[in-house]
Amino acid sequence: MSLIARIIPLRQEPASNEAILERIVTEHGPSLRLFLQVRAPAGMEIEDIQQEVFLRLVRLPNPIEQLSKQPDTLRSYLFTIATNLIRDRLRRAKTRHQEQHEPFEEQQCHLQHNGPEEWLTGIQQYQKMRRAIGRLPNKPRQAFILSRYKHYSYRDISEYMNVSVSTVEKYIAEALNALRKELL
Repeated sequence: MSLIARIIPLRQEPASNEAILERIVTEHGPSLRLFLQVRAPAGMEIEDIQQEVFLRLVRLPNPIEQLSKQPDTLRSYLFTIATNLIRDRLRRAKTRHQEQHEPFEEQQCHLQHNGPEEWLTGIQQYQKMRRAIGRLPNKPRQAFILSRYKHYSYRDISEYMNVSVSTVEKYIAEALNALRKELL
């Protein structure tokens, strides 16, 4: 018996897409979670990946119609999405050197606001940084601001500036080197 036939009993009225998707989640959620626990490396958010798998299923145009064409492939389709999401996250973590990041613990950071001297020093450092950014060449400055202040990805910056991603990386590196030389 196909999955869709099990989900939609013949004697009942056709279920809504929402009800069918809810049944798919109920039926395949535990096995997908087990699959993710085995395949995903330690520290990866399994619940997030599982939610993303079902979200992608929901985003399909006419998911029930698509699934009813090949009902036997639903489970493999879900596992394929999960595998691809794991790969994407690992690739993203590698390119962002995530293993080198240190978590920020507010309790470890002992900021002291002792008085007007520290406040004035902070204002002066801020002004010095703004001047240094203002002295950067136009394109590296634009890429730096989009990256660090507007939180654009390198891909978004490349589309915005109409250049390649490697050119954006070059601009950011150029800006960081110039700022490091000027501020240190």
